[in-house]
Amino acid sequence: MGEVVRAFVCIDIPEEVARVVEQVQGKLAGYFNGRIVPRENLHLTLKFLGEISKEKVESVKRALNQVRFHKLSLTLDEIGTFYFRSQPRIIWFKIGGDVVEVQKLVDLALSEMFELERRFMSHLTIARVKSCDKLKLAQAIRKISLPKLKFQVGEFKLKSSVLSPNGAVYSTIASYSLNSDS
Repeated sequence: MGEVVRAFVCIDIPEEVARVVEQVQGKLAGYFNGRIVPRENLHLTLKFLGEISKEKVESVKRALNQVRFHKLSLTLDEIGTFYFRSQPRIIWFKIGGDVVEVQKLVDLALSEMFELERRFMSHLTIARVKSCDKLKLAQAIRKISLPKLKFQVGEFKLKSSVLSPNGAVYSTIASYSLNSDS
């Protein structure tokens, strides 16, 4: 196999949402050891494609051109954690709105090349936890109260990810407008 690309389909988070996320990240930073997701890497993954060939990237680009949907009205909802072996590993915000419908359309467009998602949880990863006092972290998360922040999204993207010791570096391969009347 030739050169491969680690790829995913996502929605970037607008600047006004990123500012709120950074405030929350700042409030939680002292409660865990790990990595805060930098502002430029904040995104909502619609589908992770893994390592694929450059040829397959071209097929993915063509398939994603078929996705038609209106602009999204989304909300930044509750904050929570994903656990692994009873330890918190990911801190996230749930994203509300009709993003699940777009995710299903992306999934269907790529269904001849990739397995359908078994379960999709619309979330924005804001931090990766290596270690923490899980009780103190849970208390800190419970103290965070935010008004529901509403925002509009007009596109989704196909991106590549290069892993490095300092975290992932993302590049946009292609952008797709969400503006049809469907």
